[in-house]
Amino acid sequence: MKPRKPSLLTSPVAWTRRKCKLMFQDMISAAGYKPIERIDFMNMTGGDFAHVIDVGVADGTPDLYARFPNAYLDLFEPHPQYQQQLEATVLKAREGRLHKMGLGSKDGTAQLHLKGRTGSTFSGDRGEGAIEVPVRRLDQVLEPGMIRRPCLLKIDTEGYELEVLRGATGLLPHIDCIVSEMHFTLPHVYKPQDLIGHIEGLGFEMTEMLDFHASQGRVWCADFVFRRKVELMQ
Repeated sequence: MKPRKPSLLTSPVAWTRRKCKLMFQDMISAAGYKPIERIDFMNMTGGDFAHVIDVGVADGTPDLYARFPNAYLDLFEPHPQYQQQLEATVLKAREGRLHKMGLGSKDGTAQLHLKGRTGSTFSGDRGEGAIEVPVRRLDQVLEPGMIRRPCLLKIDTEGYELEVLRGATGLLPHIDCIVSEMHFTLPHVYKPQDLIGHIEGLGFEMTEMLDFHASQGRVWCADFVFRRKVELMQ
């Protein structure tokens, strides 16, 4: 079955964002510039996954869910703005759970700094206000017996990726693939080599890049795929 793209009815915010992106690309092309082609989850190599843990969901990751249509979904989103929509759209069509919390290296609460309608972050003040939200360790929320194998962990937390991984140590032996956003312009949070070294130290190896975001001659962030090394040797 060919995966469906987000529609106005099933995922209105994701559909609107996709349409705006296409319009922006058309404007760039009309001005004589070649837009960067996005390599999303639909182009990810390898086989299927039975379980997807999506950390930092916002309004959803439709290409991820379409790429693995049979995967059970554990969605982690601390921003109240998105939670009702995820329950009404993604989880109406898919088997899974929504966890209304952020993830970090320890249990407690934290200031979630807002970024308008496009997301939020724990990694620094963006000048648009903040709200207090619960934060848990991933390995205190999900137990190994709850994981369906093979399992993919996707992290997109606007600079908080390393903290999420530090709070997942008890669960990572049961994770087969990690897809993490990596930031290149947030040295106060982590350096790219720190994140890569941490993931490789957990027994994973970088295998591909899915996409990147660049402007003004700089790459701001990119999504990288890390697979368990034992899998690569088979």
